[in-house]
Amino acid sequence: KGCENIQAKLTASQVKEIAKLLDQGVFHKDIAKLFNISQSTISGICCGRIYSKESGRPRIKRKP
Repeated sequence: KGCENIQAKLTASQVKEIAKLLDQGVFHKDIAKLFNISQSTISGICCGRIYSKESGRPRIKRKP
């Protein structure tokens, strides 16, 4: 899972940098352009759905 997957698009250091940018309030679309990945990947990192171990962000569960 995460960065250990052979098909991972991001390294652990990139995920940490993305988490910092999210904490600073940078828009998802701007981060996505910077790292050449999709906005949905940024959103997944933001809510802890993907790369949660590397970003240190807990998974946010949706309400039923």
